[in-house]
Amino acid sequence: MNFKNMKNAPQNFLFLIALVIIGIGVLTFVADQSRQSESITSSQFIDYIEQGKVQKVQVEGQDVYGRYTDGSRFEATIAQNDNIWDTLRKNNVTYDVASEAAPVSIWHILLIFVLASVLAAAWYFMRQGKGSGSNPMFSMGKSKAKMFLPQQVKERFNNVAGAQDAKEELQDVVDFLKNPEKYRKLGADLT
Repeated sequence: MNFKNMKNAPQNFLFLIALVIIGIGVLTFVADQSRQSESITSSQFIDYIEQGKVQKVQVEGQDVYGRYTDGSRFEATIAQNDNIWDTLRKNNVTYDVASEAAPVSIWHILLIFVLASVLAAAWYFMRQGKGSGSNPMFSMGKSKAKMFLPQQVKERFNNVAGAQDAKEELQDVVDFLKNPEKYRKLGADLT
């Protein structure tokens, strides 16, 4: 495990959390700003057209999005009615008909943002491990043990300080395993 990169991990994680929270706040603000429009009924919509208060509309299926002559926005839901086109033309209202698209809500945008954030975080943490030669994220369970061939080992058991004591202790262990009754008589607990 690379501890050099790990000491900055809490700060990096907090930075990522702050970035996600700021992004959600910005998305919420943008969605609120784009939806600032008055919702009116079908009868009010027709009345406002006849009173000359409506400047232009966009019709998407049964949903109507429009702008008053003062510049403010409105939205309404109307029934399928062929007379509405005559009313719009008669009152000089500019209109446009768009194909009915699938509605995109704030939850769709939020889901896309969260998925993008998760992918960015994964990419960021993978990039953090590049300097150590291997990625610590994927080397978590790997052993750092090395294999040595017998000719590579330069130190021998006899060359190590205290080897004689270790030999005697090892002989005692071997003797215990061969003759457990001898040690039981001396008071050894074999459980």
